[in-house]
Amino acid sequence: MLKLIETVDVSNTLGEGVIWHAKSESVWWTDIEQNKLYAYQVKQKKLAVYNTPYRLCAFGFTLMDNTIIAAFDCGIALYNYETQAINWHFKLPSNSSIRFNDGRIDAKGRFWVGTMDEAQPQDKKAGLYRVDKDLAVKKIAGDIGIANGIAWNNEASLFYLADSILQTIFQYDFDDDIGDISNQRVYAETVDDAFPDGAIVDNDDNLWSANWGGSCLVCYSIKGEVNTYEMPVSQPTCLAFGGDNSNLLFVTTANYGLSAEQKTKQPLAGSLLIFESDMTTSDSHIFSTAETIHV
Repeated sequence: MLKLIETVDVSNTLGEGVIWHAKSESVWWTDIEQNKLYAYQVKQKKLAVYNTPYRLCAFGFTLMDNTIIAAFDCGIALYNYETQAINWHFKLPSNSSIRFNDGRIDAKGRFWVGTMDEAQPQDKKAGLYRVDKDLAVKKIAGDIGIANGIAWNNEASLFYLADSILQTIFQYDFDDDIGDISNQRVYAETVDDAFPDGAIVDNDDNLWSANWGGSCLVCYSIKGEVNTYEMPVSQPTCLAFGGDNSNLLFVTTANYGLSAEQKTKQPLAGSLLIFESDMTTSDSHIFSTAETIHV
């Protein structure tokens, strides 16, 4: 059951990458197209906005103060959002239409992030990358159109990855010790104008997926049940559980490409939506580098 209890009206062009950060009691997200990073303290209802030097597509927290592992459109870096200091560790070719997209940190502190082809996603030239604790970057998979919906089950034995252009969510076997995926199979498919975007797994191992263009969130139960939750916007993008009791569900949205008429009909498009939920998750992993933790 979801109950909308608050909206943060920030008019995001492409809100994405939402994460709950327990230490700061804040929910964080990015507007990729506006080059902005947001942090909202839920109790104090205080919003902070940071400008980013490149489009910030996905990120995760580190043990270093004010520093995130950042997947900018053009590459991966350690980034201090207060000073804007960048320590690059991987760059995509500058003459390519490929950019980074969705990403999350796994239970062992590795950062996983996918890419997308902004020009011709149907050509499936994008891929999936893993950033290890020593900041080495390895390509794990290719032949992807738009990589999205990175998530794991609670035992870290299953891995989920959506290819939005195929309207398909894939499931893999996951080796948590070495950080590898295998045995790809179709887990779920969407239809019509609904495209699987960001995803999260709750404490009951249900997979929650935001459906871009579908005006809904979809919850896939481990028992095979599918529950759909209608949204007041057509383009929900990503979601995360958080709050003191982990029972708040934060949903980023977009007003990307919407006409003036559509925006009038969807006044919350581009807002952060906060729901009260009877589901929870402990999605609070921190990217651990060799500089900040013994490995």
